[in-house]
Amino acid sequence: MIKSLGEKPTAENVFDLISKSSIYGNLGLFIGSGLPMAVLNKHGVDIALSWGDLIKKCAKSFKVPMTHIKSDGSSYPDMATSLCRKVSAKLSVPYEKAVQLVKQKIADLTCLYPDEQQRKLYHSFFQELDASWIITTNYDTVIESILTGKAHPLSSEDQLVAPKGYIPIYHLHGIRTNPESIIITQEDYITLFRPNQYRLQKLPLILKESLTVFIGYNIGDFNVQTAVDWSTNVFSNKASSYPNGLVQFVYKQGSSKLKTYFVNDIVVVEFGDLKKLLSRLSDIVKNNRRNEKRIVNSLLKANKAFLTPTDDMIKSFVKSPKARAIVVYILLNNGNKFITGFLELLSKACDFMWEESRRPNAFSAYDKHLEVLLDILETIELHNTPPALLEMLVFNLNRISPFIGSKLGESYAAHKTWKGRFKYIPEPTVLEMKKIARSMNFDDLSILLER
Repeated sequence: MIKSLGEKPTAENVFDLISKSSIYGNLGLFIGSGLPMAVLNKHGVDIALSWGDLIKKCAKSFKVPMTHIKSDGSSYPDMATSLCRKVSAKLSVPYEKAVQLVKQKIADLTCLYPDEQQRKLYHSFFQELDASWIITTNYDTVIESILTGKAHPLSSEDQLVAPKGYIPIYHLHGIRTNPESIIITQEDYITLFRPNQYRLQKLPLILKESLTVFIGYNIGDFNVQTAVDWSTNVFSNKASSYPNGLVQFVYKQGSSKLKTYFVNDIVVVEFGDLKKLLSRLSDIVKNNRRNEKRIVNSLLKANKAFLTPTDDMIKSFVKSPKARAIVVYILLNNGNKFITGFLELLSKACDFMWEESRRPNAFSAYDKHLEVLLDILETIELHNTPPALLEMLVFNLNRISPFIGSKLGESYAAHKTWKGRFKYIPEPTVLEMKKIARSMNFDDLSILLER
């Protein structure tokens, strides 16, 4: 789906896709330390820290020089592990105890609470986005503060499930309210890659099933990289009709304009001010949601009218190919919102045509009846055809089957139409119709389909 943006996507194109996902109901947010930094840090005062700065401050509190835990090529888990070893030696405590002390210090350093003004501002943004789920590598509860009344916080030991009406906030690397759950050392990371580990199984699947927006997060974490790789490569052979893909919002200091481009299969949006970006995005989502609501209301209104169709509506559907094509087009693009009304209209139309054909010498009525059924059968693919609709089409086709032919008492016009248009019915639909005819003992239809 994200490839539909083309080689040179615009910010509006990306925001429209995010909007579609939000409306569809499969938008996911992957949030890193960049978000609390954008929310809390101002006037040169760093309240929220990046992962690297968090380790530095933690080391400083234990009076361990960074030169003792950092070397060329050291990853953050390497540095955290070295810090725990130094703390163990310095305080003469077992390594496991040192790990507990370091995790408690991290929990203390991530005690972050946005003020009311910031909460309200970012709450309006995230409420409009209406994500189905949020995953974060942050230990803090800033997101929960922003989404007060909507957030359902989860630690890494929980499953990514929330009660209806709430947004699950899954802390992939643990949460500060449960220091034991914090993932920081090499040993912690090793457990993430066990074959039966919940996170290892869940991440690639949920990324594949969603449009995921990374906010304030640099895709550098090993298990997240693995999940991204799985979602784009291991499961890449499955086509999807829903909004999906990966979008990354990347902060670039001093950038006044949004810049978009692809990095592998991820579309990147560079920004200089997160508030401006989220404000613009939420405005587009709000506008598109408003338009979607108008469309849905129109469909529901049309569906309601078709549930009790007037004689004029029935005659128009039967006699006007253009009117019929419009109704079928609406069904194709809005099936579930329109199907009950369409079935009622089609049922009344078929009854009307059947009565017309029962008049003396009204052979042309059989042809009209067949034309209406074929207009639908040729247009709708089997995988998109509701079972109730297919059953109705097959039933009515069977009802007129004995009168389609070139013998005396049969409709020559209907026979000509059938010979000319049968080949345009999709083959899977024909095969399914044959199965239905056999299972329901529709002998006349079986003969017609074989002929």
